[in-house]
Amino acid sequence: MQVIDITKTDIERFVKTKLDEGLSNQTINHFINLMSAILQRMVEDDVITKNQARRVRKMEIKSKEKRILEPAEIDAVFDTAKRFYPELYPLLFTSLTTGLRRGALALQWSKINWITCQITIDASYSKGMLGTPKTKHSVRKVKMCKELVKVLKKWKLKCPNSYNDLIFPNENGNLQDGDNMVKRKFNPILRKAKIENVSWYCLRHSFVSILLSKNVNPKYIQKQLGHGSFKTTMDIYGHIMSDDYEQGVEALDNLLNRESAASNLVDISLNVIINKKIKISDCELSLSP
Repeated sequence: MQVIDITKTDIERFVKTKLDEGLSNQTINHFINLMSAILQRMVEDDVITKNQARRVRKMEIKSKEKRILEPAEIDAVFDTAKRFYPELYPLLFTSLTTGLRRGALALQWSKINWITCQITIDASYSKGMLGTPKTKHSVRKVKMCKELVKVLKKWKLKCPNSYNDLIFPNENGNLQDGDNMVKRKFNPILRKAKIENVSWYCLRHSFVSILLSKNVNPKYIQKQLGHGSFKTTMDIYGHIMSDDYEQGVEALDNLLNRESAASNLVDISLNVIINKKIKISDCELSLSP
């Protein structure tokens, strides 16, 4: 079709066709976004007067529930990894105790400060390639717990030599393929441990859940995760703190109830004083407002 001839109905018909073909809502939204970008450029170049794609309602994307590993499941994952894929255990432990995504595959030994127990995050991993973090907030220093320091020191003695000084290279010392690692090692570990509905990203969710359950300051969690704002952290993980919110509201209600009760008592006392006569010794004193 000519761009100038495309109507809102044409795009909606296209969307229905893709739905019938079984494409996901997210994929269809990508198509709509692409068409909208093209049509918007045509508007800016005075080829057409309206961007018809902007009038098309996008498909609803249901947010997935964030799966969090229970303590028993974490133990099962670690034990199974040690037994069947010991070379993956240090990476699993690192991800669960730092909240790092699969970008942990880009970590280098030279970026570890063993004295301060920190790892400098200044590289990213995407689609099998090393790069730089997408935002300035992603460049950060991540704290390591004492157990992680022990695990990594032991792993350093066994780690394959890597030209890029990688902490978690493949057996040839090169950068691991994240998808291949998940498919050939992580998923088999989950099956052997009889754990379902878990992705690698669940390790990050579980890390946050553990810290929140121990009442760790959310601002610290924000810095560990590399979020640009505290709002981002709360938008993603605020639901985990729902119990704390309820306790906070309950505490506030209790405080206000006590204040209200005290206020009512004062009002009652004043009414007694104002509307009645108070006998002082043998004299009567009549009080008025």
